[in-house]
Order: sequence, then C-alpha cells, then structure tokens
Amino acid sequence: MDIEGSEPEALMGARETISTDRPVLVVSIYHTQEQMLSIIEYCRNNMEDYKFYIRHYSPAWGETDLYAVPCRADEIGNNV
Repeated sequence: MDIEGSEPEALMGARETISTDRPVLVVSIYHTQEQMLSIIEYCRNNMEDYKFYIRHYSPAWGETDLYAVPCRADEIGNNV
C-alpha cells in the first residue's frame, strides 16, 4: 500500500476487511514522521493477531515499509 500519504485513511476504511480476511499487508510509512508513528500505533492497536516488521529499502529518506503478517492460531499473544 503506497498511496502517497493516504495510508491511514485506507487502513481505517479497510478495517472490517482486514479483520475478516486477515491479509498480509505492506504499508508505506515514510511519507511523514508523524504518519510513521501513527500508522504503526494504529496497526498495533487494531490488528492484535498480527506480527509487525519494518524494512527500509534505501540509503536515503523514504522507502520504509511496515509489514503486517497474520499470526497463526498458536502464535496469537506473542506479537513482536
């Protein structure tokens, strides 16, 4: 999901789909510092049965993604 700063709104709009279908998500979090923190916080608070990973793809500012991967039933409660 790289929609030039509208990622928070897209996540909120997809909340029911995410909780029902439990997709793997890759969300760009580099557009602003505030968004980086708010997207991570939103995902952690609303996707309790997911594990989260961050990857930075460039030596310059930008190209930082948050990966959200659904836990298996035996992993729930052990989020990283």
